[in-house]
Amino acid sequence: MRLFCGHETLRLASRATRYGWQTLEEVHRHSGNGPGGARTPPDVVAGERKHHAAGAAEYMRRIYRGGSFENEALQTQAMPEEDERTTMARYTGPVCRLCRREGVKLFLKGERCLGPKCGIERRNTRPGQHGQARGRKPSGYALQLREKQKVRRTYGVLERQFQRYFEIAARRPGKTSDNLLQMLEMRLDNVVYRLGFADSRAQARQLVTHGHFQVNGRKSDIPSMILRPETMLAVRDGSKNLEYFKTRALMLAQKGIPPWLRLDANTLSGRILALPTRQELNLPFDEALVVEYYQR
Repeated sequence: MRLFCGHETLRLASRATRYGWQTLEEVHRHSGNGPGGARTPPDVVAGERKHHAAGAAEYMRRIYRGGSFENEALQTQAMPEEDERTTMARYTGPVCRLCRREGVKLFLKGERCLGPKCGIERRNTRPGQHGQARGRKPSGYALQLREKQKVRRTYGVLERQFQRYFEIAARRPGKTSDNLLQMLEMRLDNVVYRLGFADSRAQARQLVTHGHFQVNGRKSDIPSMILRPETMLAVRDGSKNLEYFKTRALMLAQKGIPPWLRLDANTLSGRILALPTRQELNLPFDEALVVEYYQR
């Protein structure tokens, strides 16, 4: 069946959604130039009108059945949000400018942030052509926004996902700010970073997505997975022979492990003992302003 994916097909699909047309016969019956029918553009001949109706019917059939789109053009024009919902999003731009924008080190590049090549050490100004200009006094909203951006950029989370974390933290019993930090700290990529298997959270995210870790004996490649206390995390047997993990095993003894985690350098595994408290987290931001930002 030839499917037309232009303006006429989307017009018919929109009308089908509005009037509840679900069958091919209904779309054929209402696709003419009549009362309530979809108007066909002048450049569309009458012989092609049925193909537009068939395309709209197929569009609605796939929507109702929840099937996948085989036609790339139809997928792009009919459901533009589908790709955004199913793909994994992350920030891929320059990260040193994020630290410069916030004015503090977020330690987004691991060891580089401790040396003289750090963006804050080289140019401690805001990015952009007006970065060296003297800024105005920040308002209360600006302070809340900057603290929210610090937290979000530190953990490598985009705005929509971060807002969802806040909504979940607000529904849980207890202090909202503590619940939010606990959820961010219990992410799989952050736990890998805290255990010393990576120098930065971005590097830990890449290790997780490449399938080098297992959670409670099962492979997991989802960086945003929220772990629980008494969860076992270990490097997979097939990855222990890699040169990276052989070198990392020699460096784990020099890493400082938080008290809410336990590390076994010999087996390249770790365990979550309990939820982290605010006193155990040495974080350079005020999470109370983040709560005020979303509750304004």
